[in-house]
Amino acid sequence: MFDPASHDDLHEDVPRQAPLESELAGCPPLDVLFMAAPMPLALSRRSDGRLLAVNDAWVAFNGVSREEALGQTTLHLGQWLRPQDRQRFLDSIDAGETVFTVDAFTGALRRVRIKTRQLAHEGQALLLVSLEDITGEFEAEQRLVESNRRLQREVELHEAIEKLAHVGHWMNAEDDEHVLWSSGMYAITGMMPDGTMTRTEGRSTIHEDDRAAWMEARRALDGRLLEFRLWRPDGQICWVRTRMSRTRVYGNRETDFGVIQDVTAEKQAIEAMAGQAEFIRSIAARVPGLIYQARLYPDGHSEIPFVNDVVREMFEVEPEDVRHDAGPLFGRVHPEDLPGVRAALAVSARDLTPWRQAYRVLLPSRGLRWFSVEAVPHRESDGSILWHGFTTDATEGHRANVQLLAQHRMLDAIRRAQASYIDARDRTLVFDALLQSMLDLTESGYGFVGEVLTGDDGQPYMRTHAMTDISWDEPSRAMMAEHRARGVEFRNPGTLIGRVLTTQQPVITNDPVHDPYSGGLPKGHPGMSAFLGIPVHVGDHLVAMVGLANRTAGYDRSHIAFLQPLLATLGQLVMALRSRLEHERSQAALKAMADELMAKSRDLQATLDAMNQGLAMVDGEGRYRLYNRRMLEMLDLPEDFMAQQPRHQDVARLQIERGDFGQDMAIVPPPMRRLIGQPPAQQPEQYLRPTRDGRVLEIRTQMRQDGGMVRTYTDVTSYVKAQEEVRALNATLEQRVRERTEALERSMRDMETISYSIAHDLRAPLRAVNGFASLIAEEGDELGPVSRDMFVRISRASRNMGQMITDMLELLRVVRVEFSTVPLDLEPLARRAAESLAPGMDQADLRCAGLPRVKGDATLLRQVLSNLLDNAIKYAPPGARPVVELGYDREQGAFYLRDQGIGFDMARAGKLFGLFQRMHLASEVPGTGVGLAIVARIIERHGGRIWAESGIGQGSTFWWTLPLAD
Repeated sequence: MFDPASHDDLHEDVPRQAPLESELAGCPPLDVLFMAAPMPLALSRRSDGRLLAVNDAWVAFNGVSREEALGQTTLHLGQWLRPQDRQRFLDSIDAGETVFTVDAFTGALRRVRIKTRQLAHEGQALLLVSLEDITGEFEAEQRLVESNRRLQREVELHEAIEKLAHVGHWMNAEDDEHVLWSSGMYAITGMMPDGTMTRTEGRSTIHEDDRAAWMEARRALDGRLLEFRLWRPDGQICWVRTRMSRTRVYGNRETDFGVIQDVTAEKQAIEAMAGQAEFIRSIAARVPGLIYQARLYPDGHSEIPFVNDVVREMFEVEPEDVRHDAGPLFGRVHPEDLPGVRAALAVSARDLTPWRQAYRVLLPSRGLRWFSVEAVPHRESDGSILWHGFTTDATEGHRANVQLLAQHRMLDAIRRAQASYIDARDRTLVFDALLQSMLDLTESGYGFVGEVLTGDDGQPYMRTHAMTDISWDEPSRAMMAEHRARGVEFRNPGTLIGRVLTTQQPVITNDPVHDPYSGGLPKGHPGMSAFLGIPVHVGDHLVAMVGLANRTAGYDRSHIAFLQPLLATLGQLVMALRSRLEHERSQAALKAMADELMAKSRDLQATLDAMNQGLAMVDGEGRYRLYNRRMLEMLDLPEDFMAQQPRHQDVARLQIERGDFGQDMAIVPPPMRRLIGQPPAQQPEQYLRPTRDGRVLEIRTQMRQDGGMVRTYTDVTSYVKAQEEVRALNATLEQRVRERTEALERSMRDMETISYSIAHDLRAPLRAVNGFASLIAEEGDELGPVSRDMFVRISRASRNMGQMITDMLELLRVVRVEFSTVPLDLEPLARRAAESLAPGMDQADLRCAGLPRVKGDATLLRQVLSNLLDNAIKYAPPGARPVVELGYDREQGAFYLRDQGIGFDMARAGKLFGLFQRMHLASEVPGTGVGLAIVARIIERHGGRIWAESGIGQGSTFWWTLPLAD
C-alpha cells in the first residue's frame, strides 16, 4: 500500500506490471499465502515505491481494484493526508512499525498501524507492507481521554462545591492506617495537606469530650447523624455534622467513608436565636398576661405557633393543645360573643388592622371571665395572616384595664428603647426615655438610671446615665450640667444608693427620712416620701441601678417584678453601650497607632535622609523598596527612576549604559565585574568600588530572609588615602617599636636589680635594727619606761617595714611571673587557702556553693582567695565567729566573697585596691595595705576586674570576674 520512494516523478503514468508472474514467478505457495492472507498486504519496490502486488484484503480495505493499484505509488493514489506524513513514513521504514492516519479511497479517514519488512528477490530490494486498522482502538482511547478529562472536571467541581458548602469527606479501608482526606476536609479543619494522613493524626483533631461518641459511630458505620467538635491548629473549635458508612460494591474492596459539614455558623446562629428566644421567654414569663402568635391560613385553618404558659391559667388548656389548632381557644369563647370575635378577626385579616376587643369566656373550673385582647396582624409571603397578640383577664374591671394599659406601655417602652438605641446618635436620649417610662409605669415623682462600675479600690460606684431634673439652686444646676456632660458619680456606701451597691439587693423604704441609711437631703432638695432602689444584673455581674422616688402609695416587691422586662432591657442596653464604647476606644487607639506609625515612618525617612551613608533595601523579587537621599547622591541615580521601584538589574543596566563603571568596566576590580547586576544572593558582603569621579565607595550587603538584601554605601575616599599614608608610616613605626622594646627590656632588668637590692641589701640592716632594738628593750634594765617604749616602737616599725618589703616583693613577683591558664575548680583552692590561714580560720565558717570552673593559674588564684579570706577574718567583729560566703552570681557573671565584718565607707572605695592604702588604722586592724593590690593585679592579669560593696557595720562583698572554662 505505502511506497518508500522519494522521487517526485512517481505521479507520471507508468505501465502496470503483473506482479505475481514477474516478481513471484516460480513461488506458487507464496502467491497463494500472499493472496489468502487475512490482513491487507502490499509488495513494492524500494527503489521507486511502485506497487508490485496487493492481496484481496488490501483491495477490500482501500476500495481500489488491483488493476488500478499495480504499478502505481501510494502518493499517486492520494492516500497521504499531508506530505509530512509520507516523509515521516519514509524516515521510519527501518523502524519496522509506525502508526498514521490515512485517507482510504472510500473517503473515510482511518487510523492504521503499518508494519514493514524488507525482502530481496533476484537482486532487487522489495518491501512487504502490512496494514492493521486500529481506528476503533484509537477512537476508544480518545473517548477514554475525554472521559478522564470530564472526570477531572467533575473532581475539581466537587472540590469547589465542598469548599463552597463547607463540606468534606474522608475514605479509609478497614485494614489501612492511612486516611484519604478531601480538600474540603483540610479546609474545615484548617490543616495543611502535607502528604498522607494517618488515623491517629486525623483523630487527634476531635475534641476529647466528643471522641467516645465519634468512635462509637465509627465502629457502627450505620449512617447515624452525629455532631461533634474539632480542634483547629489555631486553637479555635469548630462544630461539624457527620455521617459514616461503608461502600459495598460487588468486586471492589470495601472502604469506610465519612462526610462532614461545618456547622459552626449554624451553631452560633442557633445559640444567638436561643438567646433571643430566652430573652423573649423571660419577658413573656414576667408579663402577667397571655402573649401569643396566631396564624390564619388561606384555607381557613388556624394555629397558635407561640403562646406563653399563662394559657394554662387563663384558658385552662395546654400550650401543646393549641399549637397546631386554635379550635380549643375558640371553644372557650362565650357562645354569644363567638360570632363577634370571628367577625372582628375577619375584618382585621381583611384590612390588616389591629384586633382590639373585649369578650367573655367560659372556663370549666373558673366559670365566666372577661378577657381583653389586642393583636396586630401581618400578611406573610404564603398568604397567611400572622397576629402578635396580648390577652389579659379583664374580670377585675378597672384594675385589669389599668394593668393592660401598663403592660402595653411597658412593651411599647421596650420597643422604643431598643429602636431608639439603634437609631439615636445621642445614647443619653435612650436612657432618658427608659427612665421616663419607669417613672410613668410606677407613677413615681423622680428618679435616676445609672451604670455600676468598679473603682480602683475594688468598691462599686454608680455613674448616672439618666436623671430627673430636680435642680433648685445654682450648685444643683451645675450638678445637672455635669450629669449631662459625663454623668454624676455616687460612691458613699452609707446612703440608700450605697446600700444597693454594696448588698446588690433591692432597697425599699416608704419612710426614707427615718431609714438608718438615709443620708439626708440638702436644703432645697425636693422631699422624699418613698424610695425604691433596684440593682440590675447581667449574669452574675451588677451592671446598672435604678432609683425611683415619691410614689404616692409607696413601693413593694410587685413593682420590682413588674419592671423586670424594662430592667432586663436596661441591662442589655448598658452592655451594648459598653461594647460600643470599647469599640470606639479600640478605633481611637487604632487610629492613634496608625497616626503614630505614619509619623514614625516620616521620622524614619527623615532619619535615613539625614544619614551620611547611602542606604537601600531590595526585596526578595529584586526590587528597590527603600532608599535614602544620600544613596541617590552617591550613585547619581534619578529620583523619578528610583520612585518606580526598579529591579536591581535595571539599576545596574542604567549605570553600565551611562558609563558609571568606565569603558569596559575598567575602573571595577576584575573579580567584581561579573557580579554587576547579579541577584542579591550572589553579592559579596563587603567590597570597595571606585567611581568615575575618583571617589571610593565601600559597599556592604546583608542578606534578608526573603532573599532580598540591605545595602549601605560609604564614601571611604579619605579612609583609603589615610590607609596609604599609614602604610608609608609603618616603616618608621616598626623602628620605633624596636626602640621601645629595647627600652622596656632595660627597665625590666633594672626592676630585677631593684628587687634583688630590696630583698638583700635592705632586709639585712632592718634585721640588725630589729634585733638590736629588741635586745636592748629586753635586757636594758637601766632604761626608763619612756626609753623602753621607744625601743619597742623601733622594733615594731622595723618589723612593719620588713613586712612591707616582703609585700612589695610579692607584688613585683605577681607582676613579673609567667603563668599558664588551665581549667580550675575554685572551691578546692579556697579550702586549701583556708587551711593555710590556720589557726585563725579554724574559728571561721567558709560556705561555698554553685562555683563554675574557670580558666587561670592555680597558684595566683589561690593567692587571690587566701588574701581575700585573710582580709575577711581580720575585719570580723571582735568575739564573733566569722562567716564567709564564696559564690557566683550568674546574672552579673561575677564571683563574690561576702563577710559579716565591720565594713568600710564606700566614699573611700576608690583607694581600696591601691598600694599601701588602708581603710582602718593599724591599731584597729593589722596590715600594710598591699594584699588587695596584689589581688587586683592578679585578677587584671587574668583579664578580669574586681570591685567591692560595703557599708560601715554591714559587712563587705568583694566581686570579681574571671574567664570561665568551656
